[in-house]
Amino acid sequence: MLILLLFLLSPAVAVVERCHPEDKAAILKFKNSFSNGPQLLPMWTSDRDCCDIFDCDETTNRIIDFSLTNSNLAGTIPDVIGDLTYLKTLRLHKMPFLVGEIPRGPIPSSLATLPNMIGLDISRNRLTGSIPESFGHLVSPALQGLSLSHNMLSGEIPISIGKMKIYQIDVSRNNLSGDASMLFGAMKSTSVIDISRNNFEFDFSRVSFMEETLVTLDISHNKIYGKIPTQILKATMLQFLNVSYNKLCGEIPSPWKLRYRSEGFDNTSFIHNQCLCGSPLAHCK
Repeated sequence: MLILLLFLLSPAVAVVERCHPEDKAAILKFKNSFSNGPQLLPMWTSDRDCCDIFDCDETTNRIIDFSLTNSNLAGTIPDVIGDLTYLKTLRLHKMPFLVGEIPRGPIPSSLATLPNMIGLDISRNRLTGSIPESFGHLVSPALQGLSLSHNMLSGEIPISIGKMKIYQIDVSRNNLSGDASMLFGAMKSTSVIDISRNNFEFDFSRVSFMEETLVTLDISHNKIYGKIPTQILKATMLQFLNVSYNKLCGEIPSPWKLRYRSEGFDNTSFIHNQCLCGSPLAHCK
């Protein structure tokens, strides 16, 4: 009884909400921009601390990771996502009813000013249209990856994308076309390049490779022509290679001197090209 009395007489402890008002307003607008948002996101309410839903910075209490996966939200990417100015990671992944073009106003211009962004992943949706040129102006020095794969994007890759300092880029499984050679370069530090299953068409003979950083390279299922440059043999960190289903010709370079593979690559890395030859394919005539 004494313990209960003391509890009743003790002052109430106020719970301080961490969520920044601007971030709360942004996520509520995001929710309400979808016709089925209120039904699918019932926990996103004005009286809920958004830092209980998303990762917030311990110092600023601003949302730094906005990730939604396997959601049936129906509609287009709302402009309000650009109001989350402290984001480090934006991930909208496997949302089959997320449709329409990647917006060209508020979203790209806002994202371009986010200084802490480390990753942008809007893969496995149903996005259409072309890649905004402003995506190549993301200024964050910490940016690690850009993933736009498994959408219905079309057009050419903006030249500005090729000027980015980025470690991983994945635009696979779209309907992109034209020249993607700007993604390559001996002076770059990219570790993963995946442009597979598109309609890219450029001379592979003219590209150069990241000798100390390139780990994964997949250019398969395109219309890329020319030879495989012998300089690829200097990419000693390479662990995965697929150049199959293109229009490549000439002799496959060898011998490989790979740090983390005891052997070179088998025939599945090179099959279904116009006239590639040499090990592991048939001998050159």
